[in-house]
Amino acid sequence: MELRERLRRRREPQVGVRYWESFRGAFALFAILLGTIGLGGIFASATESAHPALELAITLLDAVLILAFCWNDRAALAPLLRSSGFTWSTWWCAPLVCALMAGLFELYFGTLQSLGVPVLRMSDGYAEAGWPLWTAFAMISLAPGIFEELAFRGVIQTRLALVMRPGEALLVQAAMFSVLHLSPLVFVSHFAMGLGFGWLRQRTQSLYPGMLLHAAWNAFVLLEELR
Repeated sequence: MELRERLRRRREPQVGVRYWESFRGAFALFAILLGTIGLGGIFASATESAHPALELAITLLDAVLILAFCWNDRAALAPLLRSSGFTWSTWWCAPLVCALMAGLFELYFGTLQSLGVPVLRMSDGYAEAGWPLWTAFAMISLAPGIFEELAFRGVIQTRLALVMRPGEALLVQAAMFSVLHLSPLVFVSHFAMGLGFGWLRQRTQSLYPGMLLHAAWNAFVLLEELR
């Protein structure tokens, strides 16, 4: 019996090793996503072109990489994908986050506009390239809603929660989410989005409310541009 117990302990990774692997995996995915966006930006600058085809290529590459990480972490992510997250005790969470985001963004971006700070229009490149409108919604709304939530509130937040407190994991993944967008002007807004979507994930124990709200919010922003 004693020999069997010693053999079992040898096969099991030590606590420090498990923690390091969780931490490393979270930051590896973040670094990869940051790298693909950075390479895309370098290519766009070198060619003086911001064609939607480049964004499509990066999105497809990111999707494959994110799904690979999700497959590797499928046991940990399965509970977040089995539950819809919409129950009698949590139905109010998504509307609350949506209302708070709407108020914050109205104040934040309204202040930027009053100061004369130009705000990036995400849809212009699609119109200039002659791409149909539905492609803009697919790329700007649907894809981020699915894959950014799988990456940040799925893989990254889940892994970080193994090595730090839930509140700390929430803050760190929100900071990483804001940095990924590589624009100081949206650090505040996207940090708030990361907090909101991360809190939804913690509260509902599901990724679907965050996916739905993320996609709906981006679609709303796009519709506001097209008015």
